[in-house]
Amino acid sequence: MEEAASVLSPFPSSMRLSALIPLLTVCLVFVAGSVSAQTFREKALDAAKVGDNDVAIENFEKALNSTLKVFKDDHVEVITARLELGEAYRAAGRWDDAIGQLDYVWKRARFDAEQNKRWDGEEGHLAYAAGEKLGRAMQGAARYAEAAVVFATTISDGEKSGRDPDQLLILDALLADTLLLLDRVEDASQAVARARERIQTKYASQPENQVRALSTLVTLYHHHRQHVKAFPIAQEAVDIANKSLPPPSLVTAQALLNLGSVALHADGQLDVAIKSLRGAEETYVKLKGPEAPELMNIQLNLSQAESVKKNYKEAESRGMQALSIARLHYPADSLENAQCLHNLANCYMELRQPGKASDLYATALNIFEKTLGRDHPQAVEAKKMLEAARKSAERGE
Repeated sequence: MEEAASVLSPFPSSMRLSALIPLLTVCLVFVAGSVSAQTFREKALDAAKVGDNDVAIENFEKALNSTLKVFKDDHVEVITARLELGEAYRAAGRWDDAIGQLDYVWKRARFDAEQNKRWDGEEGHLAYAAGEKLGRAMQGAARYAEAAVVFATTISDGEKSGRDPDQLLILDALLADTLLLLDRVEDASQAVARARERIQTKYASQPENQVRALSTLVTLYHHHRQHVKAFPIAQEAVDIANKSLPPPSLVTAQALLNLGSVALHADGQLDVAIKSLRGAEETYVKLKGPEAPELMNIQLNLSQAESVKKNYKEAESRGMQALSIARLHYPADSLENAQCLHNLANCYMELRQPGKASDLYATALNIFEKTLGRDHPQAVEAKKMLEAARKSAERGE
C-alpha cells in the first residue's frame, strides 16, 4: 500500500494534507459567510414586513458584511445586498445613508448592463430597481433636481430595454411629481403626456385599467394643487367609465370622486363637483356600506363644497364624518387623518375658533412634513395656516 501511494504521489501524505488545509479553510469561510448572510437577510426581511426598520437595518448591515467576506464588491450578491440595505435606510428616512448605497448600486448596475449588453438581464433589473429607489430617496432628502435626473434616466433605460409600460408609468408619475416640486409645471406636463400615451397604448382595449391609470394622474395633479391641469384628465376618465363600464361600478365611482375633487377647485365647476361627489357617494354606500374608506374623501370634499357655499356648520358636520371614517380605517399619523384635520381646522377658522384650528393645523403639519417633506404644497399650506391661526388667536379674534 505504501509503495502504491508513493507511485501515485511524489509527496508524503502529511505534505498533501497540509496543502489542502488552506483550500479547506477558504471553502469553510465561503460556506459560513453565505449561510450567515442568508440568515441575517431572512431576519431583516421579516422585520421589514412588520415595519421594524431598526431591526431590519441592523440585519441588512450584517448580511452585507457577511456577503463582502465571500464575494468581491462588484459581485451581484454584494450589489443586491447593498440595494436591500439602501431600501431599508430609505424606509427609515435615513436619506443620506440610503442615497450612499443606492447611488453605488445604480451606477454599478447600469455600467454592468451596458458593458454586458444585459439590460434585459439581472444587471438591467438591478439598475431599474435602484433607479426608482434612489430617486425616491433623493425626493425624501429634498434633492429634487437630482431625483428628476435619476427618474428621467431610468425611464430612458427602461424604454430601450423594453420594460413593461406599467412599470414605466410609475416612473412617469414620479418624474412628474418631482418636476412639480421644482415648480417646472410644463416639464411635468410633458411627463404626464408621455404617461397618457402609454396608457392609451397599453390599455386601448381595457377601459377599466385605462380609467384607473388616468385617475392616478388626476390624483398627482390634485395633490400639487394643479386643478386646471387635472380637470380634463378627470373628465376623460369619467367619460370612458360611463361609456364602457356597466353600473354600478367602483371604478366609475372612483373616477367621479376624482372629478369632483378637482372640479371643486376649478372656476365655475362647483355644480359639477357636487353632482360627481354625490354620484360617487351613492355607489360606494350601495356597494361597500356607509363606512367605506372611500367615503372619507367624499365627505371631505363635500365639506369643502359647503364651505364654498358659506354653510360652515354643515361643512363642519361633513368634516367630522370624514374624520370619523379616517380614524376607523387609517393610523393616527396617516395622510388621510392629516387631510381631515386640516379641513376641520379650515372650518373652525371660518367659524372664528382659531384656538381649535391651531391645534388641528399643528397636528396636520407634523404629519405632512414627516410623510411628504417640508417643501410639499400640503405642508407649506398647513404651516401658513397654522401661523395665521396662532396670530388670530393671540388677537382674540
